[in-house]
Amino acid sequence: MERSWYAITETCLAFTVFRDDFNPKFVALFTLLLFLKSFHWLAEDRVDYMERSPVISWLFHIRVLSLLLLLGFMDLYFIQHAYQSTITKGASVQLVFGFEYAILITVVANIAIKYGLHSVDLNSETPWDNKAVFLLYTELVMGLIKKNKAELTTFAKKSSSAWKILIWEAAYCLSHCPAEE
Repeated sequence: MERSWYAITETCLAFTVFRDDFNPKFVALFTLLLFLKSFHWLAEDRVDYMERSPVISWLFHIRVLSLLLLLGFMDLYFIQHAYQSTITKGASVQLVFGFEYAILITVVANIAIKYGLHSVDLNSETPWDNKAVFLLYTELVMGLIKKNKAELTTFAKKSSSAWKILIWEAAYCLSHCPAEE
């Protein structure tokens, strides 16, 4: 309940910049965003449960992996939708939706890494001493990524429309363009 209250408050504050865009489509997209956030939280709780449970069935692994894949694809779809909407119609509330889904895709990546670490630990015969260190580094890196995306969102809300599109394109390219070798 605490997570949902924080998510609603935080998202509503971000949307106040685009108060001219409030319409039924906005309400539907906002409801969908909260619905998907709740599934991200459930996936995270399932993976945390995995660490405490001594016996994990194959069905559990299939459920967690399929949920992570579905959430990842939906996040990518809504990022693409927000990007296309911003490019064609200019800066609008879709800009904030895009950044929200970009943050959610980092949550999916974090959950997938935790799942992988827990799976390795479950399959080893001896306790893995360095797992806590890897989990700490994962949380640190994902926190930095989320912080940078949040700063880009704040800057985009305060800047002109041209800057918003430029920042959105840079953030999209960072998350989708392959790195040069």
